Amino acid sequence: MNTVFKNHPWPKRQYIGFAIVFDMYPKDAQEKIFYSPALQKNLNFGIAMVSHEMLHFMFYDYLKTKYCINEEDELENKNLKYL
Repeated sequence: MNTVFKNHPWPKRQYIGFAIVFDMYPKDAQEKIFYSPALQKNLNFGIAMVSHEMLHFMFYDYLKTKYCINEEDELENKNLKYL
């Protein structure tokens, strides 16, 4: 991870994860809230989902700090939902 984000520190915030019974896992990057599967029999799936969502938070913080780009920003010649 230090290679990808060049030793960028984790954003200092409280992260909140909720267990959810649906097969969709929304997140709120601003509030650092994410949802993870509650009914998966494979524990590794849940761990992978939490890791995946936490990487979203790191990615958006890295973009904001390094390039002054926010998740909702529009980039030239890119789809509106590119980020």
